[in-house]
Amino acid sequence: MLTLTLMLLACDPKAADDTAAAEDTEVGVTDDETGSPDSGGDGGADDTDDTAPADDTATGGDGGDGGDDGDGGDSDDTGEPDTLFALTGDCEAPEPLPADPLTLTTQLTTGEDSEYPALFMEALDAHVDWDAELAYFAGQAGFITFDISGKKPAHLDTYAGSRQRYYKVEPLGDGLFALANRDIGVHLLDASAPHDITLVHEINERDVTALISADDYLYAGTLDGRLLVYDVSAPGAPVEVDELVGLGNVWDLARSGDWLYAADNELGIVAIDISDRDAPSLGAAAGTLSSAQDIAVDGGHAYVAIGSSGIQIFDLSDPGSPSPVTSVAYGAAVINVDADDGLVWGVNYEDVVVIDVADPANPVMIGAEQTAEWAMCVASQGDRALVGDWGNVDLYEADRAVRSPEADPSRSELYFYDGEEAEAELTIGNRGGDTLNLVGGSSSDSRVNIRVDRTAIEPGEEARVVIDYETPGETVNALLCLATDDPDEPLQSIDVSSTSRGGSSIAVGETAIDFVLQDTDGVTHRLSDHIGSPIVLVYFATW
Repeated sequence: MLTLTLMLLACDPKAADDTAAAEDTEVGVTDDETGSPDSGGDGGADDTDDTAPADDTATGGDGGDGGDDGDGGDSDDTGEPDTLFALTGDCEAPEPLPADPLTLTTQLTTGEDSEYPALFMEALDAHVDWDAELAYFAGQAGFITFDISGKKPAHLDTYAGSRQRYYKVEPLGDGLFALANRDIGVHLLDASAPHDITLVHEINERDVTALISADDYLYAGTLDGRLLVYDVSAPGAPVEVDELVGLGNVWDLARSGDWLYAADNELGIVAIDISDRDAPSLGAAAGTLSSAQDIAVDGGHAYVAIGSSGIQIFDLSDPGSPSPVTSVAYGAAVINVDADDGLVWGVNYEDVVVIDVADPANPVMIGAEQTAEWAMCVASQGDRALVGDWGNVDLYEADRAVRSPEADPSRSELYFYDGEEAEAELTIGNRGGDTLNLVGGSSSDSRVNIRVDRTAIEPGEEARVVIDYETPGETVNALLCLATDDPDEPLQSIDVSSTSRGGSSIAVGETAIDFVLQDTDGVTHRLSDHIGSPIVLVYFATW
C-alpha cells in the first residue's frame, strides 16, 4: 500500500508575491510510512504515521545545549551573507580525492532485477548477533532472518503469521525473540533455527511500541504512557506482573544495568529503575530538543534520535537523572540510532551517518553515505553496522582514523516559474569531518550562472548557492554541476527548469490553492485561515 503525504505551508492566496509565507509555500510529496522523500520503494502505511512521532518540537523542557547547528558562516545582523561571488572553473573532480571513512562492504537487494525479486521486507527495526553472524529484522513483511557470514547476506526465513507487521524486535536469549505489533500486541517467536521461525505465544496488548529485556523479564512501552512488565521465564506462558504509569508517549527503550531509558515523544528521555525487576519505578525525565524517537546507551551516555534536530547526547553518571550534554544536527530527520565502543551510528531515511563520541561532549562527524532506498534502522558493533534500507540489507564499515568531507546539497531541482524569477538558491552542507571545498561549477545553459558565499565549508556548516537566470521570461532547462572534494560523490548535479502556472496543476514551489476541507471530526478548514502554519494533507489507502 502506498501512502502519500502532501506538505503545504499555508499562505495568503491573494498576496502570493507580497508575503514571505507565500514565497515559501511549497508543494512536496513524501511517503507517509516514513516521512521520507518519495525516492523509491512501494511505501506501506496503514495509518497516517507509523514510524515517526508527529510532534517534532522540543519536549519536556529546553533540552539543554543544542550544540552547533551550522549557521552557514559569517553574516551580518540580518542573517544575510556578507558577499557572493561567481563560482567558475570546470566541473571536474579534483585529484587526488581524500580517503572515504565510510564504506559499503556488502549489500543484499530485493525487488525486480535483484537476487531476491520476490522478497518483501520494508525493514523498521534490526538486531544483529555479530558472533553468530545472523541478522534479524522487524518490518512490514514480518520477522525476517539473514545469514551475514558470506560475501552477501542470504535470506533464511520470514515469519509473517497472518500478514503481521512488526515495529520492534528484541532478543530474549536462546533464540527467542519478542516482536511488537501496535494493533495486536507482542509475539514471542522461536528463531533458534533461523531458517524455521515458529510462534511461541501471543500477548494481546494494543499500542506497544518499544521492547527491552532484562533477565527473565520483558518490558513493553506503549503509546499511552505505560510500561508493562512480563515474566517470560516460561515463554509459552508469559505472565504480566506489573504496569507502571506516568510516562507520556514511549517510542523506544534502552537498558544500562538496573536502569531503563525511554525515548518518550512527550517527555524526552525518562529514567526507569528496574533494580526490582518486577516492580519498576520512575526516575527523572529530561527534555529533548525535539521529539525523542529512538535511543541507544553506551559508555555512560545515552544517544537519542530526535528527528530534525539530529542526535542528542545525555550524561548518565547519575543514572536516575539524565543530563543533556550536546547535540549533533544532520540534515534530514534522524529516526534510529545505535552506539557501541565510542561510535554512534544513525539513519535519517536517506543516509547512514557515523559519529565519533570518544569525547561525548565534543562529538566528531566521521562520515555519511546516502543509501539506495529509505534507511530506517541500524544495528552496530564498533566500526561495523548493519542498515535496514527498506528493501535492502547493507553492511558498512567505518575507519575512525579518517576524516573527510561529505557534500549534502539541500535541493536536487530548482524552478523558475514562467521565467518570472531571475534568482533561485539552495545550500550545500558539509556533513563530514573535514573541510569541504567547492572547486568549480558549470551550467549546460550559458544564461544560468552560479554564485556562492564561500568555497571552503567547515564541518557542520553550509554554503549559500545562488543561481542567476539572465533571461527571465524565457524557458530554461539546464543541468548544473558543482565540483567538490567529497571522496565518494565529488560531482553534485542540480536540475534547473521552467514551470508553468497554467491549467489546474500546481508545481513544487508554487502558491497553493485556497482549498476547503473537513477534518476527521467534521470541522471545516480553509487553507488561508492557517497562514504561517504547516498544513499536512494525508492521502492513503489500506490493504
